[in-house]
Amino acid sequence: MDLIKITTEEKNLVINYMNDVMSFDNGIIEIIVGWDLAKERGANILNHKISKNTYWTFSPREKRKIFEEHMKSFVKEGIEEIISDIKINNLNPLKFKTEDNFLQNLKESVQGCDGYLFKNRLYIYCGRKIYHIDMGLLTFLSWDILSKIENIIKMREYKKIPKVLGDFDIKYIPYLNAKEDNITNDLC
Repeated sequence: MDLIKITTEEKNLVINYMNDVMSFDNGIIEIIVGWDLAKERGANILNHKISKNTYWTFSPREKRKIFEEHMKSFVKEGIEEIISDIKINNLNPLKFKTEDNFLQNLKESVQGCDGYLFKNRLYIYCGRKIYHIDMGLLTFLSWDILSKIENIIKMREYKKIPKVLGDFDIKYIPYLNAKEDNITNDLC
């Protein structure tokens, strides 16, 4: 999962500080390492954020302590900025009289979107929206409709969650993991 693109002229110095969501090739958030390179891209010495998804920091040769702090903080800041625009909608089956009404609403709202089942929760990702269905509530209502829901959406499996994303709410992890389907289409 490449969420962070590192742009630098000193790859051999930076590679030891990279984690499993960083890459030199692609990413949604870009971190430019090195003052000279950042200055060419319009950076300000007092502001380490160049644009919405672009940050800069000093190289380890210039200011190691600041570089190390930024490599940790920029990941969290950048990802929080991405998920801040996401809308969460709870699809409450109690608002519908019958299973068929609920399924019809699902067809109209989320047909063809990606769904991830995590424990007793179903998260459905459509563009910049996440729809949530409490599967325990469906069981409580005696609605055995998971197979019918699977015909409406594309079910996906959770992939390994990188440690650096462990602090984020679980509902965002598949969204960040499915970046080629969701995020890059929305942000680029």
